[in-house]
Amino acid sequence: MFNIYFQQMKKPLIILLSFMSLPSFAQRGYWQQYLHYTIQAQLNDNEKTITGAETIMYQNNSPDTLTYIWFHLYPNAYKDDSTALFRQISNDPAKKNKIEKNFVPGFITNLAFSINGVAATTESHPTLQYLDIIKVLLPQSLLPGVSVTIATPFNVQFPFYFSSSG
Repeated sequence: MFNIYFQQMKKPLIILLSFMSLPSFAQRGYWQQYLHYTIQAQLNDNEKTITGAETIMYQNNSPDTLTYIWFHLYPNAYKDDSTALFRQISNDPAKKNKIEKNFVPGFITNLAFSINGVAATTESHPTLQYLDIIKVLLPQSLLPGVSVTIATPFNVQFPFYFSSSG
């Protein structure tokens, strides 16, 4: 009798054990880049600007060798009406009215990226509506497990309207 019961249970037991092992299998190969950053900034509330500098320790935890790193320049999403954010806002009548009444662009300037003290070259995103994404080319390939220090000064002009900039 036990043998028959076990035969009947064998299939559900195998399926159950298979599902129990999926979470551990899904985590194999998982990695996340490590960043530690320091930002020094000064707010000028009369001009609605921030001037500052950022230093980032970036550790490549991926299994790949990197030749560039993408950066998201959120203030540039407010630069003009050609950006992806403005296209999204223009589809929302309530938000569109706020912008049309008081449009003041927002943007980030004065970027001068360096990697371990060596000037780095940047490239714009190939799709023009993504003014808020930039590619920083590394002067030397970044091997897995290796860290670099990335630094840049910056100036931010705040826009009138805020959606994703905090």
